[in-house]
Amino acid sequence: MGKIVNGKFIAVLAVIICLATSLLISQSLLSDPHQEIFPLPAFYLLEMIAMSLVAAISAFKEGELWNKVVWAAGGIITAFVLMGAWSIGFFFIPTTVLIFITAILSWQRHQTQFLIAAITFTVAFVAQIILMFAAIRVLYPNVMF
Repeated sequence: MGKIVNGKFIAVLAVIICLATSLLISQSLLSDPHQEIFPLPAFYLLEMIAMSLVAAISAFKEGELWNKVVWAAGGIITAFVLMGAWSIGFFFIPTTVLIFITAILSWQRHQTQFLIAAITFTVAFVAQIILMFAAIRVLYPNVMF
């Protein structure tokens, strides 16, 4: 019982930290007249909040599907942190670590195969990287990678 409560607490803490981080970053971007907040940076901040919320909701649910959802959210958040490491991604490391801990506790609670969890994480990770590159290419066609 203690692990389930701790997993839920950690998931809620991840959402709170992610929300606070996103608000601080958006406030910083809005106060600088030379920074763009829309559309891509705002989308990424909203995506981080949404994925942390999805992971937290999944921590409260039962079933193997919900375990996969936590791992997928972790993969998406981790991809964002790595891709944005030289800008705002670094600030989301605490959220990433907490979501990863939530995913491990969910995996233990549901007693599913770890390979399935790892594959779910990896597929979501790769899909997020592809989505980020595609969004950059569409919105900023002159950017060189």
